[in-house]
Amino acid sequence: ITDSDDAGHFALYFDDTYFHCAYNYDPIPPGNHQLCYRRGLPNADGSVTWSAAQQTIVSTAGYMYPNIAVNSNGYPFVTYTVGVAGGLLCTKSSTDDGTWATDAGFPYTLDGANNYTYAIPVPLMAGRMFVGYGDTNELIRSQVWQSAGVWAAEKTNTNDMLGSYFSAVGQDDDVHITFLDQDTDEIRYVQYNYATNSFSAETVLYAGSDHSIGPVITRDLLDNLYVFWYNDPVADHIYYMKYDVFAGTWGTMVDWVNEAVLEGLPASSYLAC
Repeated sequence: ITDSDDAGHFALYFDDTYFHCAYNYDPIPPGNHQLCYRRGLPNADGSVTWSAAQQTIVSTAGYMYPNIAVNSNGYPFVTYTVGVAGGLLCTKSSTDDGTWATDAGFPYTLDGANNYTYAIPVPLMAGRMFVGYGDTNELIRSQVWQSAGVWAAEKTNTNDMLGSYFSAVGQDDDVHITFLDQDTDEIRYVQYNYATNSFSAETVLYAGSDHSIGPVITRDLLDNLYVFWYNDPVADHIYYMKYDVFAGTWGTMVDWVNEAVLEGLPASSYLAC
C-alpha cells in the first residue's frame, strides 16, 4: 500500500467491499508523520483498484496510533493519539468515495485532559459509531456518535485495563469487548448496549499470569464470539475461547496453535483477527 513509520501506526478495516487504511506516513523530509487515509477494492488476482490517491487527514506531525472503521452509511471514522503529549481525537470524513474531507464538528476530543493513548471505533446501526478508549490502569470509556454534533454521554466499565490490551467487535447495536485486567492479568469480557448506554457485568474468561497476552475478539456469521490470546499458560501457543450463541455460554479454553515446534511466536504483544 505504502510505507508506514511504525507497525503500531497502521490500521485496516474491511466493509465487505472495500478495505480502508489509516496510517502514519513519513514522507521526505522525515519526521512529518502525516496521518493519511486510502480506500481500495481488492481484486481476485491480488491486485488493488484504488478509489483515489493517498488522502491526508492531518498534515502536521505528532499524531499516532490510528484506528479506523466505516459506519453503516459508508463514511470512515479514524481515531488517533496526539503524540507524546497524549490525548485522543476522533475524526470523520464527509465523503464516502475514497477521498477525505473532514466533516463539520471534527476532529472531536474524546478524553478531555486525561491524555489516554488508545481508541477503537466500532460501527453500530443507523450510521452510529461507538468509540471505546482508555489507557493502562484506567477504565474502558465509551462515547457514541449518534448524528451531526450529537454524542451520547461517556460511560465506563468496572475494572481497569492494562495498557492498550482491549479489543472490540460490533453486533447490531451491541459491542463485545475483551480486555486484560490491570490488577489480576485476567482476560475479561464485557458487553456495551446502545439502547441503555451502559456496560454489562464483566465475565472472567481466563485467569492469566502474563502482563502481555493481549486478547482480541471477533465473531462469526452465526454471531458466535471468539477470544484469542497467546503465550499463557504456555509460551509460543495460541489459545481461544468460544461463546456459543445458541447455548448462551462460554466454552473451555482451546490450545489451538503450537508454534514452539517451529520458530516460535514473534516478540509482539498483539494478535489480529
